[in-house]
Amino acid sequence: MPPQSNDSQGLKIAVAAFVTLSVILAVTTYFGFSSASTANEKLAAAEKKVTDSASAANTALTQYQELISRAGYGAITDHASVQAAIKKDEAALGAELDSIVKDLNEAVAKAQAGGEANPKFEELRQAANSIAQQYQSEPNKSYKDSLVRIASLLRNLSTITNNFALNDIDLRRSLTNQNQVNLARLNQTTDALDKKAKDLEEEHRLHESQRQTLNEAVDLAQTKMAQQSTEIANLQSKYDTTVEAKDKTIKQARSIASQLQQEKDKKDNVLDRPDGRITYVDLGRNEIRVNLSRRQGARPQMKFAIFDKNAAGVPSDQPKGRIELLSVGEQDSIARIETGSTKPFAPISMGDIVYSAAWSPGSPEKFALVGPIDINRDGKDDRADLIRLIEAAGGVVAYDLVPPGADAAPGIKAINRYYQSLGVPTPPRVGKALGELDSTYAYYVIDERGAFSSTRLRSDEVESADVIAFRSEKSGAIAACRENGIRPIPIDKLLAFLGYSQLGSLPKIGENEARDANALKSLLRPRNPGAGTTAPAVKKEEDN
Repeated sequence: MPPQSNDSQGLKIAVAAFVTLSVILAVTTYFGFSSASTANEKLAAAEKKVTDSASAANTALTQYQELISRAGYGAITDHASVQAAIKKDEAALGAELDSIVKDLNEAVAKAQAGGEANPKFEELRQAANSIAQQYQSEPNKSYKDSLVRIASLLRNLSTITNNFALNDIDLRRSLTNQNQVNLARLNQTTDALDKKAKDLEEEHRLHESQRQTLNEAVDLAQTKMAQQSTEIANLQSKYDTTVEAKDKTIKQARSIASQLQQEKDKKDNVLDRPDGRITYVDLGRNEIRVNLSRRQGARPQMKFAIFDKNAAGVPSDQPKGRIELLSVGEQDSIARIETGSTKPFAPISMGDIVYSAAWSPGSPEKFALVGPIDINRDGKDDRADLIRLIEAAGGVVAYDLVPPGADAAPGIKAINRYYQSLGVPTPPRVGKALGELDSTYAYYVIDERGAFSSTRLRSDEVESADVIAFRSEKSGAIAACRENGIRPIPIDKLLAFLGYSQLGSLPKIGENEARDANALKSLLRPRNPGAGTTAPAVKKEEDN
């Protein structure tokens, strides 16, 4: 029996499982069919919505195509291209509006300048400008607004055009009437002009007859005037010849007088006025006091000549003595007596004249050196020594005409440094002048003395071109000095004033007496040596 029990229990289990599965299948099937029904409903709704959307899209596209076709852009299918075309057309329309308004403004302005006083034109012009500005300034322009603005502008322009046309008609009528009036006046004026022309022709005939008579009189007067002009020209020529001869005579006389005055100045015993006086003499200390002060321009180491207090002016012969300033004060100065204190016949005393040819109270004297300067007459140029003497005495050498050969003389470097200290660049030295002559110079220095041992040119020797050019330059410089009133001062007189003594610097006379350079040259270097001469060639000696 046990096996049957087990089979029954298995059957029960199988039935129970079947029932359970059936229930589950039924529930599952129910819910499946329920979900499918809901999905079908949603699908039907979605399909309807898609159908409605497609219909609306087709309707919108159709309307959009109708709008762009109506706007004139039907040939363009791309929306971006349509927008670009619209912007381009809006810009072109704005530019065209600006051009129209500009032409309108110019037309109104031209009419007003021509005399148009109707205020309606100005109102219409302002209205047109306002419409154009509103259109240009509107940020979001619509098609309708554009049409409205353009219609308003066209209405305004039409009104202005009508007014211009009416004014033009009125003007034409006015001009026609005025032309008729002017034509009548012109006819009257033409008739009067014809009458005047006839009268003028008669007057011309009368005047022509009178002109012929006057021309004959003028021809006669011109003939007489030509004769008188010839006589005047002859008289003028005679007058010019007489004046030229007179001027030449006066010029020659002035030149002779100037030359005589120059020669007189060279020999004159009264040269200049005193520069100061001696106020105190101390022979024990060999010193004196003079009334020269610092404010007058005096300075230590300046040298002065002493002349007698009773002399008329300053005599140009030998002075009584010479002094050198030691110290210069505000009121007077102390000087050392160099020469003259031991002369018993002419002692230096109070009141004697103090004089310097190179200096005057308040300003230094300007000197011009013309030609060679041979202080000790040894045949060599000594202008460097003379410049130092003049500068030591308070003067300035502002003009210097150096002869050929003097540029190689000793001391020329010192001269160059002296001129450079005056701010004057050193010029070429051979036969050239340094500085310019004017009336501010006190003296020009010339040395017409010859050297003690000078030699003359032989008959076969010729002067160099530099020497010839220098002589011409020297003559011109002396003439310029005379024209500017510059007084000459010979070198011997100037040296006397500057305190220069030639003792000890002169050449020894015995040497000159024992040696004749010309004779030696003629013996050692004959002019036409014979063919049989066997004497050896002798080297040319240099002249001292």
